[in-house]
Amino acid sequence: MAAAVSAPAPPCRLLIIGDSLADEWQAPPPPGWAVARHGWPGQRATEIAPRLPGLIARHRPQALLIMAGSNDARAAALWPAGDAIPAAATAIAAMAQTGTASGTKVIVARLAPLGPQPWWRQWLIGTRQSAAMAAIEARLQLPPGTARLASPNDKALRRDHLHYNAAGYARLAADLARLLPPCPVQAAIAAS
Repeated sequence: MAAAVSAPAPPCRLLIIGDSLADEWQAPPPPGWAVARHGWPGQRATEIAPRLPGLIARHRPQALLIMAGSNDARAAALWPAGDAIPAAATAIAAMAQTGTASGTKVIVARLAPLGPQPWWRQWLIGTRQSAAMAAIEARLQLPPGTARLASPNDKALRRDHLHYNAAGYARLAADLARLLPPCPVQAAIAAS
């Protein structure tokens, strides 16, 4: 009589959504997790938020990481009379609420101040984008239970003033793994 072979447990699903920071995420997923990544370079949180309900329906994630707001802050830096800051805070909070309402563990990446910029960008934007990022952070009203992923501001972890290099994404992935809940799919299989 042949021994029973147990099939490996299906992985839990982590949905990463956002701008170029999400698009460039290349770190491997934590053990037991599969990643679906959707990033739109240059897009503002207000443009990303409407896509989330469809992506949640498609992927049915157990956890959601939102990486958005830096382009909204750039818009606020270039057009300070606009509404980019409150609109971004509202859009990020709406994405978190959408995830929470679906039963998904929501994690929102913090907006970190920019690192050293090229001279032309320093001249054009200076510290205004970093100030706008801080203003968006200050206005965020996230649902209870939302976790926050720290965004390291170490020059050695960045490939430019905003984006992370491989070491930066590895650090983010390690920090993210500590915020993820126990995989309910794995736990359900272990209990049966």
